[in-house]
Amino acid sequence: MKVGFIGLGNAGGKLAGSLLRNGFDLTVRDLNKKFVNELKKTIPMKRMGTPQDLEEVIKFLLNDNSKYVTGQNILIDGGRTII
Repeated sequence: MKVGFIGLGNAGGKLAGSLLRNGFDLTVRDLNKKFVNELKKTIPMKRMGTPQDLEEVIKFLLNDNSKYVTGQNILIDGGRTII
């Protein structure tokens, strides 16, 4: 069994986990437009990530090519953590 998590913070993570355990598909986006616009200014790529930005990493983690990968945090953040 493989388990993956795309960070939503502590409270959001618990809620997302509960929803997933109960068979719900979900997508979470921040609805605070002011916060999102300010956050974009801190990202070198000047935009928020999209599901497509995550897709290839998720596919990698779900297939046998990642069978030796354990306990990693893979940052997909448009370069935000390098500044």
